[in-house]
Amino acid sequence: MQITRVRVLVVSTIMVITSVVGWAQQGDLTHGQPATPDATVGFGVLATAPLGPAPCSQAPPFGGPADPCAFKIHHLTPEEVTILKDG
Repeated sequence: MQITRVRVLVVSTIMVITSVVGWAQQGDLTHGQPATPDATVGFGVLATAPLGPAPCSQAPPFGGPADPCAFKIHHLTPEEVTILKDG
């Protein structure tokens, strides 16, 4: 009975691992964009007004560490970048 449970566990684990490996992203990760030697990321935009209705902060500093809507002021442009090897 224990051996059967172990076999079922092993077979189900192999099936899960196989399906996860099959879904892994493969191929061109640049989405047709050229690779660059470096990239710069900037976080935050100076919010001068509330970022939304309550529960967002309605008093300055808008988007501060206590504001639950602070995520709305972070924008990544471009969202993806490929860095050249040794870049």
